[in-house]
Amino acid sequence: MSGQSAINPIRGRGKIDFYLLSSPDTPYMETDLAPTNFGQITAGFDLSDSSDWKLNFDTPQFDLQPIAGLFPGMNLPTGLLKLRGNFRGTPGKPTGQLQFDILRPGFAEVRLDSIMGRIRLEPRLVSLERLGIYSNANQTWAEGSVELKKSEQGFPTATGNSSITALAEGDELDTRMLNPFLSEALHFEGFASYKIEASGKISDPKINGYFRLRNGNLQIAESTPAVQKVEIDARLTNSNLQIRNISGRIQKTPFKLQGEIQTEDWQQFDTRMVLNVAGKEVLNGSGIISEQALDLDFKTHNFDLSFLHSFMSQVTEIRGILNSS
Repeated sequence: MSGQSAINPIRGRGKIDFYLLSSPDTPYMETDLAPTNFGQITAGFDLSDSSDWKLNFDTPQFDLQPIAGLFPGMNLPTGLLKLRGNFRGTPGKPTGQLQFDILRPGFAEVRLDSIMGRIRLEPRLVSLERLGIYSNANQTWAEGSVELKKSEQGFPTATGNSSITALAEGDELDTRMLNPFLSEALHFEGFASYKIEASGKISDPKINGYFRLRNGNLQIAESTPAVQKVEIDARLTNSNLQIRNISGRIQKTPFKLQGEIQTEDWQQFDTRMVLNVAGKEVLNGSGIISEQALDLDFKTHNFDLSFLHSFMSQVTEIRGILNSS
């Protein structure tokens, strides 16, 4: 690591150039104790006025691959990252912004064109002004804000009474990019399109939108049959979830699930579900789910329990026909 600076106790500017040394047994490194060009940070600060601190920083584009190679178990993204930002004020009354760009980001087997975002901080508000994910001709983006309240210690913080706004929209998002964040044994793929809008309080948000998935495949574990040709069509209206369709195949058997989940306070959920397997209704249920109680009424007719094996990775085998009323 090398650097240069011009710093006194309250004001200064500095630059740090740094790189990683790799060895043959370092994961994902091919060089032999050779320096790898890595990155640079430049920053300036002014603390001469205790009521108005100033900080600026900038990093030219640097490669994330060496970081991902050092921590293979963390499933970190790869790509070329650039950061820049600033801060002004005090911890009790801050303002600032952070902007980041990742060129050619990678998540496991998924490769994208770019990711870019901008976050703005104000004394009473933190805003995601834009988060964009770009892949081929498709785009996924989000924006939103959270109101900040003053804590007992005098610092801005989010509480259950903080107001929120959020909007997220995506088209044909490759869901394989989620696999690094899921269980190692679980594999999920498909193409998702969605739009979600949220407003109100953190403790009682009002959410509207839709979610659709096509060409989905889900494998919970190597020992369980895969759920194939998964199609999902779900809608949120005033925080009520309507499952228009969840369908797919387990081995050669098709299934379809429809239902509705309603809530007024995000504490208690009224549910209604109907499951058809191979074109016949095998399960019909309704009831209430809450943190304090579970009150469900299910009726089954010739329900082949082997259907559940795909969702029960800890069970070696399950067989039988269930009837109840």
